[in-house]
Amino acid sequence: MSSKLYAKNFEFAPGQLLKIKGVVEPEAKSFVFNIGRSDNEFSLHFNPRFDEHGDTNTIVCNSRVGGVWGEEQRDHAFPFKHGEDVKVFIYYKPDFFEVKVSDDFLVKFPNRCDDQKLAFLGVDGGFKVVSFKVQ
Repeated sequence: MSSKLYAKNFEFAPGQLLKIKGVVEPEAKSFVFNIGRSDNEFSLHFNPRFDEHGDTNTIVCNSRVGGVWGEEQRDHAFPFKHGEDVKVFIYYKPDFFEVKVSDDFLVKFPNRCDDQKLAFLGVDGGFKVVSFKVQ
């Protein structure tokens, strides 16, 4: 099963926090949070992979500018479990993003695009969004 959420005209700027609450689907192979200028330009592509694209229990982060993917950043610390309720906190700093899962896991990813305001949030794959909020 694949869940999808797309928010356009979404406003997310440095100094703000995005909270996403949801459930990892029981049979999820992966899921993705894309945050960027549009549905084709991502400052942050956050992609936990249980078993997909040759990766097992790996978080892949990347950016996409002008339709071209950047260099992937991989993290093998993997806090996700199938069927689990999850809270993801994405802190938007001027030069980087911090992604915190529940209370203990943290990934840092550079703001390669130097964007000062993002307008798109996309969630796809095996993650069912219960709520999201920018503050």
